[in-house]
Amino acid sequence: MEYRLPAWVDDPFPDNSDDSKTCKYLFKKIIPTEGLNSKPSGATFLAHVAGSEEEFVLKNAHPGYMNLGVACTDSLKNEAVNIKRMMKFDFIPNYIADFSEDEDYFLCEEKKCGLSVDDYRADSHHNFIDKKLRKKTINDYRKSITDLLKNVQILHDERIFLGDISSENVLVDPETNLVSFVDLEQSVFLEDHSKIAFFARTEGFFDENTPFLAPIAQDNQQLAYLLISFFCRGNMFLLIDHSGAMTINFFKQYASTHNLPKVFVDVIMDLLEDPNQRLDNLVEVLDKMDCENLYNSEDLVSLDDFQYELVKSVYLAMIDGIQIDDKKTLFFEEDTDLIFNENMVSIYKEYLQKPTIFNDIFFEKKMHNHVISEGKRLVEMLKDGDERLAETSLVQVYALLLCTIKIG
Repeated sequence: MEYRLPAWVDDPFPDNSDDSKTCKYLFKKIIPTEGLNSKPSGATFLAHVAGSEEEFVLKNAHPGYMNLGVACTDSLKNEAVNIKRMMKFDFIPNYIADFSEDEDYFLCEEKKCGLSVDDYRADSHHNFIDKKLRKKTINDYRKSITDLLKNVQILHDERIFLGDISSENVLVDPETNLVSFVDLEQSVFLEDHSKIAFFARTEGFFDENTPFLAPIAQDNQQLAYLLISFFCRGNMFLLIDHSGAMTINFFKQYASTHNLPKVFVDVIMDLLEDPNQRLDNLVEVLDKMDCENLYNSEDLVSLDDFQYELVKSVYLAMIDGIQIDDKKTLFFEEDTDLIFNENMVSIYKEYLQKPTIFNDIFFEKKMHNHVISEGKRLVEMLKDGDERLAETSLVQVYALLLCTIKIG
């Protein structure tokens, strides 16, 4: 079908060069079928070759966009170079093809099966408290964490610096509990570089000391915070306290209250304290782990006391002092905006009086996921200094963040 202007309308762009352009590959040889994510600088799709049903990932970078002084098209081209050089590793996506359409650049790579670490943690089959699921959960986590440590050490032995390690660029296959890495545009072969440039690391997975470590140690420290995110959202506190102390304290409290095997905590703390070590040592510790030896620290404050110390007395005192309208419902729809209303303040106030209230409100996974999604949206707005947050209150902000961490 061809679009034509009515005869009485003059063409506003009579000399538009785009009118004569046609795609060489896109929608002819390469067929996008589903959008995975999109932003102004580019997008990611599922796609297949015309005449084939085998899916792969198609990444696109638009010209004219920069990230830390590097053109986004160059970053994606660097990922193509990286995955070509890493094709011998089965935990790295295979390179398939790359091409340009006009000034846009496209990369086709293997689709790796798996969940992000956040989704893996939220999987309903994982629960350290439920007696029916505890054994499977421990075994799954031991296997996935062991595989993650082994794979990172393999890359380090090849002098490959990942640069950015987070819950979004590490995938865990829920069927096999094996780990893959994606989005490798920032990875560096250290043999090619005498000096490492500044990296756009994902917030929540590094602390204030990370940039001052040697490259391999930087990876290992980020890896430690990633391991914390396997269990809980405690790494979100790095957005508030860049030293990492708040994150570590929260994780230890979580480990104690959820009866985590002590070895998981020991591995993470050992890696944080000595990020220069070889990861084989930690793999050996996990291979010999005693599942019955639980982490327990009686000197830690209760979770409620910890939250009180976290935001000091002001904000929780404000929450505690709010009068709850008994007629106001604590339930909400899955599309409710939780940032600009008082739903979460009411829910958190109720939680302080009745901790089991979360089971009633978030019993459906879609509600659980909605709160997590809104919490992430709030974090992005805080990072961006979004002026719309002036319309809400600090009470609402902290209530949503704390509820997000509680159910995450």
